Amino acid sequence: MANIAFAKGLKEEGKVQKASADAPRHVSNYMALCTEYEKEGNWEEAKKFCEQAHEVDSTAPIVADLLFFILSMAAMSMSRLD
Repeated sequence: MANIAFAKGLKEEGKVQKASADAPRHVSNYMALCTEYEKEGNWEEAKKFCEQAHEVDSTAPIVADLLFFILSMAAMSMSRLD
């Protein structure tokens, strides 16, 4: 829960890039931001942060699961536009 609050604060204050630069190896920061954008239905931003989490730790099952979900939702969203 603290990471979600952290992510909301970052996003609302426009500090996302700073947090990424300050702690580029913290998967939880990327996952929290991914989840925040996911809740908004902003699949492209969610995908971006989930892919960054996957780059940091490609062996974490939770990252792989969320990335699969986000990619699926992004694809469904795009197919609705066609």
